[in-house]
Amino acid sequence: MNDVRCVPGAIHSTGLRLQASPWVGGDCPIQIVPRIPGRINDLVIDQSGKTGDPLTRIIDVNGLVPDCVYDITIPSPFASESPPIVVRTPPADLSQGELDLCLFSCYFPSEEYYANARRARDILRNRQIVPHMKVFAGDQIYADVPWSTENVANIYWRRYREMSQKDRLGSLLNYGANIFTCDDHEFWNGFPESMFWLSRSFDNSWQSTGAEAETQFFRRQGILNFSSAFSGGESDHRCWCAGQISGIDMFVADTRTDRSSRDNIRRSSSNPNTAASTMSPRQLNALLAWIDSVRGCGILVLGQPLWLQTERLDNVLADYFEYDVLLERLARKMEAEDVTFVVLTGDIHWGRLTSLTNPLRPSSQLIEFVSSPIARVAKKNILSRRLGVGERSSVKFSFSDYPGIKKFFHNYQKKLLFATSENNFGRLLLSPPLPGTVRATFELWSLDTQQLALDSWHSRSEPCSRTISF
Repeated sequence: MNDVRCVPGAIHSTGLRLQASPWVGGDCPIQIVPRIPGRINDLVIDQSGKTGDPLTRIIDVNGLVPDCVYDITIPSPFASESPPIVVRTPPADLSQGELDLCLFSCYFPSEEYYANARRARDILRNRQIVPHMKVFAGDQIYADVPWSTENVANIYWRRYREMSQKDRLGSLLNYGANIFTCDDHEFWNGFPESMFWLSRSFDNSWQSTGAEAETQFFRRQGILNFSSAFSGGESDHRCWCAGQISGIDMFVADTRTDRSSRDNIRRSSSNPNTAASTMSPRQLNALLAWIDSVRGCGILVLGQPLWLQTERLDNVLADYFEYDVLLERLARKMEAEDVTFVVLTGDIHWGRLTSLTNPLRPSSQLIEFVSSPIARVAKKNILSRRLGVGERSSVKFSFSDYPGIKKFFHNYQKKLLFATSENNFGRLLLSPPLPGTVRATFELWSLDTQQLALDSWHSRSEPCSRTISF
């Protein structure tokens, strides 16, 4: 039996992107319940678009009803018996209902915590919550763990195959729609810099290894971003995209795939003084244009936080020239208009919520919401998946440690709202209490206790939940 599986991608109020794999030819039906108005027959995979992988197909579904829960299945004998994919279309705009987003990053495949993805799904399902969309902010796989001498293509293929299993991240991917960005571990730690313990990051194969990682990520995750409501880097095989969900402007950035190496040995001898870059000029121009176009509220998805300091064996957004360009444009917009930007991100292996508020325009805020990790990363030995993966990350944070804040937001009101070092995922609820206003509720859920995480910055009895209006 050819066990075809579907994964939902980006969604909007009347449409959804699906990926089906493995597809080996012939017609394969996809059943959607309740049925799409006006459609009599099931969708057929053979009538869908290609991905560059002959075993994978993309299906763009249209004609859905806003704010409706759908069950999606591939019937026997095309697929094994398993629970249906569950998705929920968002409302057309916030006046029609609340928008429910969840945020995830950093799924380290440890023996101890690999089931945390299923725990996250169960937290939502047991509370009868079907998020409109789940945002994955990078490190969905750890391609560099454990160390392997396999063929590079096999390494990445095996990592994605393992990640998508039903008892791992696959269980979560099939509960609600998804949109993705990548960070370094989709390639290797600190990509594109060399890591002394990983030969494929510095020997003669490092470029071809990076290209293979790029291909595998886009084929398996990045391509899912481009439902009819989102457009951007698809023609370049990049996951960055811009669009709207429930009338809220959204930009998913890819700050890793086109990141240039700062290792001198890799710099072009014909252009040794080129400034290190973290995205293509086309993406940067699109991002700046998006910032200028946002009205009221905009959601920006990044693979790394804005407020993150350089580390010896890593690289961060502040290491690249686009960082100041981005902060300058955000500050300019927030000084000229009443507009709030919500940054959704991960990477740092602990969760937090911070805000900067323009004192002259209280409705202009820069809110950064970090959720990380789904599963804690090894501290004793990064090359191991064994039990006892190590201590929790520190939750220390000071706005004064970030020159970008002093340079562009020095007079802003600064708040540390909550933080946790527990395995966690985030939830963001957006609703309009009054016309022209937005109320945002931020939650961090503990995957250790399966309750709201406890705030490590304030009283231990306070949960990681805050509501902010703008």
